Parts: sequence; structure tokens; C-alpha cells
Amino acid sequence: PRDMPLDEAITHFNITHISLVPTQLHRLLSNSGGQKALSGLKTILLGGGPSPDKLIHMAVAEGLHLQTSYGLTETASLITATSPDETLDALLTSGHPLESNTVCISADGEIEVRGASLFSGYLQDSLLHLPLTPDGWFATGDMGSFDACGRLCVFGRKDNRFVTRGENVYPEEIELQLTRIDGVEEAVIVPMPHEAHGMV
Repeated sequence: PRDMPLDEAITHFNITHISLVPTQLHRLLSNSGGQKALSGLKTILLGGGPSPDKLIHMAVAEGLHLQTSYGLTETASLITATSPDETLDALLTSGHPLESNTVCISADGEIEVRGASLFSGYLQDSLLHLPLTPDGWFATGDMGSFDACGRLCVFGRKDNRFVTRGENVYPEEIELQLTRIDGVEEAVIVPMPHEAHGMV
């Protein structure tokens, strides 16, 4: 049935593998029916937006088989992912590129991608336009880096960045730290104009 709740659909259709966004996983973990449905899954692919550390910890504590990922519409979904049954440290990243030489970090920290899954371009005036850097990469607008193990860590959106006292600030990084504090469920950082510091 079309309007069947997700937890019921997982059980009704004997689903074994599922792709969820963080909000869906949070909602399922927040009720007993959802927890029961999740416990029968072989793999949960998590992506489509930032995944709070607390959510990853909750899923691991429930014994769920989680794989975190990074992707975008322009790459036909994911381009990096963790392996099955990874450590908690690995799950707090977006994993390794699925194919070598398809993800890089530009000089200013922007995530750039290329490869067979990259889209053909944006439709403009009935023509396809594929905006690539001079060396053939697609700039995602997301900021990140690779950790010591070669796993992608995403900081936030380039267009969310603001400058205070000459320093680049990514709201998502501050929000992540705030949500690590006991009792803080969600946090939103917005820049405000400041006479001396530019933005605060």
C-alpha cells in the first residue's frame, strides 16, 4: 500500500537492504516499531545529508549494520561509502571513493568529483552544459578533506561559509560540536554582521 509507514513496509516486504537519509533513520530509531524493523535489516546505507555523530552512535549502539556515504544528484547518487561492518571511527566519515581517482579536494578545500557516473550536464537553453574545472573536475560546492586513512570527511557547504576576523567559518562544523554536548538535540548557526569582525 502506498501510504504504509516505513517501519511497517520494511517488515511487510521483507526488506533486507535500505538507503535512508538521517531524518528517516532518526525517526525509525525513535520508536519501538522502527527499532524492530531496523534490527532485521542486513545493511542501512546512510547519506543524503549530514549525519549527526549522535545518530551514528545510536545506530551502532542498536547493533545496526550501517554504511555511511557521500554523493550528489550529479553523480547519480553516492560516490564514496564505508565498507560493511566498519568501525565507529570510519562510520563518522563518508568513507572511501568507490572508484580510484574520482574524488579530490581543491586548493581551497572544495570537494571535486569526476568519473563515469558524473551527469552529462545541466539543461540550459535546450543544450547540455557541464561546468568543469580547467583540469576536468566537477566542483560540488561541498567542503571537505581526507583523513589519514583516505576517508572523505565533509565539513559543509561552500556557500554557507562566512568570514570572521579573517578566518573561514563553516556553520556545520560548529553545529557538529554543539550537538556533541549532552542535552543538545539540534543546533543551527547563522552569521550576523559585526562592525569589527565582519561576521560573528
